[in-house]
Amino acid sequence: MIARLPPLARGFGILGLFAELLSLAAMRAFPQPAPAPDPRLSGVTAVVVPGLFMTDWSTRHVRKFLSDCGCVCVKSGLNLNIGPTRSALAALETTLTKAIQAGGPIVLIGHSLGGTMLRALAERHAGKILGLVTTSAPIRVPVETPLAPAIWLLSLGYSHKRLEPIRHKAETALAIPIVAIHADRDRIVDKASCWQDEDARCTNIIVRATHMTVCSTPETHREMAKAIRSWLEMSQLV
Repeated sequence: MIARLPPLARGFGILGLFAELLSLAAMRAFPQPAPAPDPRLSGVTAVVVPGLFMTDWSTRHVRKFLSDCGCVCVKSGLNLNIGPTRSALAALETTLTKAIQAGGPIVLIGHSLGGTMLRALAERHAGKILGLVTTSAPIRVPVETPLAPAIWLLSLGYSHKRLEPIRHKAETALAIPIVAIHADRDRIVDKASCWQDEDARCTNIIVRATHMTVCSTPETHREMAKAIRSWLEMSQLV
């Protein structure tokens, strides 16, 4: 089983989903000021991948911020992220390969399942990627989420051959730096399913957000810029 329903006592379920939608509506109605662009990020290529049931449109805020910093933002190329199907993984691999061939420093940004899928692809290109930033990306199976029934149905179209490498890469340390950003009010994925073991390369950060807003909040953008800047500085020392 790759997903299971969380206990209702934790605030998940229909009311939790309603709270997530309200937070998304509030963010759009009362947008927070974007952080000041960091010109030190200029020239970095950022490959940005949306979460489950999302399109590239959902990552427009983070791409706008990174573009203002001088980054070259690359969309995932997925019409709709429905998980690690053969075609989705092939599309992401093509997107990542083209970004690498274009040259320059590369970072990966993945929201929710998009971050999980990027973990599976990043390892084989470890020497060419500065680092990976994930936002509320599940890495521990079974993932506790109210979307479990939908994931059960979708997983019927996944093969064990495709799922096992993703599960392995999600649960084990990678050879690239990772910053995992978590929403303190997540009602879609239990934070325990996203928390990574910390070491010299892996860091967890909690921000004030919900699952649906965590990739778009100014606090997250500031943490992303800080991580990318530190990776750039580290790469110059090597």
